[in-house]
Amino acid sequence: MCGICGEFKFQDYSFNENELNNLMSSISNRGRDSHGVFRNKDVFLGHHRLSIIDTSSNSNQPMKVDDYIIVFNGIIYNYQDLRNKLIAKGHVFKSSGDTEVIIKSFIEFGDNCVNHLDGVFSFCIYDCVKKNIFLARDRLGIKPLYYSMEKNRIIFSSAMRGILNCKKKKQINPIALHYQFTLHSVVPAPHTIINGINKLEPGHTLNISKSGNKYLKKYFDINSIEISEISDDEIINKSKHLLKEAIGKRINVSDVPVGILLSGGLDSSLITAMSKEYKE
Repeated sequence: MCGICGEFKFQDYSFNENELNNLMSSISNRGRDSHGVFRNKDVFLGHHRLSIIDTSSNSNQPMKVDDYIIVFNGIIYNYQDLRNKLIAKGHVFKSSGDTEVIIKSFIEFGDNCVNHLDGVFSFCIYDCVKKNIFLARDRLGIKPLYYSMEKNRIIFSSAMRGILNCKKKKQINPIALHYQFTLHSVVPAPHTIINGINKLEPGHTLNISKSGNKYLKKYFDINSIEISEISDDEIINKSKHLLKEAIGKRINVSDVPVGILLSGGLDSSLITAMSKEYKE
């Protein structure tokens, strides 16, 4: 778990240092291993890191590659295979982690890079030449990404409270309140309990230009997956295969020890039992 935050300006004005400090402090609990910022007259990007893959300083963030800068929260399970494919295309890597793989994928594939990523993620890439930002969130929305689009800027963060401290007017979103009382669970994206603060929806990307124009794109829709009719035995075998594959990805990708939260229920007990096949 890491934390990302940032502010991207559409008009010229001075950054509010107290707001930037609040943005950074609101995500400090998400990563204590290192932290860093990038800023120029147009953009501020902040990151707090919990080191999981490539624990060296080579993968500290914000990370700059060519004319692009990234802040990233999450983990990419297929980063090694994707890294090899990018090397075959001529890319050279300075780190051994997944962060640089994302930014090199963006350089190679553009916005379509998200379709090459197998993992859980939220990230922002700033183009220093075109002066725009690209926000992305994983297919099921495992990693959080909140944002507030205002007349002269966009603010984003892994934690809503950092954005809340930047807003002068704070009003309850009645639609979100209705969802909260009706569903008794997390308010579905793009809503949050506060008017003017949104969640980037799962399986979506958001491009924002220096002029403030935005382009929201859905790159994954679970309803578009075709389900074929198969036998009960095939369902059981397929489910077992997918579960083993999913556990293997998470167990084997980390450069630090992996733990399991065992509640005693069927799901966590099954995951614990199957994980023994990968590491003792």
